[in-house]
Amino acid sequence: MEETWHFLQRLPECNGKVCAVGYCLGGKLCYLMCCRTDIGCAVAYYGTYIEHHIRETKNLHRPFVLHALKDRWVQAEVNELLERRLSPNPLVTIHKYPGADHAFARYGGKTYAKPEAERALALTLEFFTQHLGG
Repeated sequence: MEETWHFLQRLPECNGKVCAVGYCLGGKLCYLMCCRTDIGCAVAYYGTYIEHHIRETKNLHRPFVLHALKDRWVQAEVNELLERRLSPNPLVTIHKYPGADHAFARYGGKTYAKPEAERALALTLEFFTQHLGG
């Protein structure tokens, strides 16, 4: 991910700011990018296994959004842990989707939920606009 970030950063079309978005396991990778690198910002959709690296929360120094929900891959206790540990950080925003299931934003998937997917996309684009600039 870091190599991709630096490649994109060097493109003439890029203003030098790069952000990441990840789904499921990719959400955990985005969390780690915000803890371990100077990427512009990152968004995680229903990130899994973030709790395995919760001790890195103290290193989270880049803006991060988590689209969180209770589903078969992320238990309620895990979401409570994530909220408890992440929400005190002013760089973290957590959006909840209580009626949605894992992969709610995967268009055409069995658990696709159009209203929630559209809300998450709008919030993600707003976040990227804020942190990427013009």
